[in-house]
Amino acid sequence: MKTLIALTLTLFTLLTAVQKSWAQDDASLRTKLFDDAGPTRLSDLGMRLNPILGVSDFSYSGEKGGGHQKFTGGATVEFGQAARKLETGLLLVQAGGSATLTNGSDARVNNTYLAIPLMAKLRLVTQRTQSWYAKFGVLSAFAIGSSKSAAANPVDVLGSVGLGGRFVFTSKTDFLVEATYNRGFMDALQSTVGTYRNQGVLVLAGLSISI
Repeated sequence: MKTLIALTLTLFTLLTAVQKSWAQDDASLRTKLFDDAGPTRLSDLGMRLNPILGVSDFSYSGEKGGGHQKFTGGATVEFGQAARKLETGLLLVQAGGSATLTNGSDARVNNTYLAIPLMAKLRLVTQRTQSWYAKFGVLSAFAIGSSKSAAANPVDVLGSVGLGGRFVFTSKTDFLVEATYNRGFMDALQSTVGTYRNQGVLVLAGLSISI
């Protein structure tokens, strides 16, 4: 998880520096992006569709082993105006870890969830070609597959908090990068000794399209 967090911070830093320098150096880009869209290009976006892909790194609280990085993705929709928005959608999330079953054996239980986010997004900083925001809320997760279905709880609810960046890509499309930490409120497993809650990081990137 620490490696994924370090890579995410590096990606955020590189995107901020490179995209800002690119826009400043290219006068034709500034004209194309802002003359028609106006100065509120990143301040009042309206409804957006966000197809996204990324990596999840989840484990169980109290597990003996560590998490494993898995590909994840989906699409979200943003509603609202100006600095405050709501987000929902569908995400495919893979989580898993080591657990002690009721028979005393140790096993790795991998679950695949279809997650429905309900997130609030609050803009923190807006610049000419990029903006930054905090996001927080919950993920309602429904298991659609498991390596040990008898041990898996079919439903989980996770609290989620993180940061995101939006970078101008075209006059109506942005590049989006987000990272969130997620922690389950429910026991992710049944037929096990102790309580195992899902916890981990989601790093997602994709396009944000005006609709």
